[in-house]
Amino acid sequence: MLELDDYSVGVILILCRIGTTLMVAPGFSSARVPARVRLYVAFSLALAMAPAVLGENAIKPGGSGMLVSLVFAECLVGMVIGLVCRFYIAALEFMANAIANYVGLSALAGGIDHDEPASPLATLITLVATLLVLLMDLHQLLIKTVLDSYGAIPLGVIADPQFGIRMLSTALSAAFLISLQISGPFIVYGILVNVLFGILGKLIPQVASYFVSLPFLLMGGLFFVYLMLPEMLKIFFGSFASVLTNL
Repeated sequence: MLELDDYSVGVILILCRIGTTLMVAPGFSSARVPARVRLYVAFSLALAMAPAVLGENAIKPGGSGMLVSLVFAECLVGMVIGLVCRFYIAALEFMANAIANYVGLSALAGGIDHDEPASPLATLITLVATLLVLLMDLHQLLIKTVLDSYGAIPLGVIADPQFGIRMLSTALSAAFLISLQISGPFIVYGILVNVLFGILGKLIPQVASYFVSLPFLLMGGLFFVYLMLPEMLKIFFGSFASVLTNL
């Protein structure tokens, strides 16, 4: 059994890691989730993870300066894990905005997870993806990833910053690569339709090709979104779950 002060220090350090993860993770970090709810969830998870993380090992920082260093180190580890998830959702939103431009839905509206403007199609896809993170229990996988991270970076150990930078760069490149792959058909579709109507405009200058092409571009693009969106999200979340598992 640990003494109360040692146990409290351990719980606070665990709270720093899991709390920072939830602070930047998609869904939990939304401004629409009350801050008090996020605090209660993080504190409950810290108390639930404490027996598995602490065990019989007491965390005895050498002083207030060392305690501040450990708190900062735990926050950095949690932020790296949360940013990996955030990068995937950001890449998905970037891909959805690109698809909206390809199919003619480039008008801007309010975002869901942030205050920056986004296209209605990107807002719809991002909202669906955020809900699927919760419905597919990927938030449980995220919590398990945080718990498993104590095997690689034990509590009270200051991690190497270069390791976190390499992890973030790998996750960022993988997220945008999978987003480019699943949006590839829309790139081909947008280029092909615009080239065909450009040729039509050259052959028949009397036809206002822009006003004729826009309804076809929009109708065909929405039909492609209807057909391909489930498969796109399936591939995307398969890669997302694989990255969280191997983190």
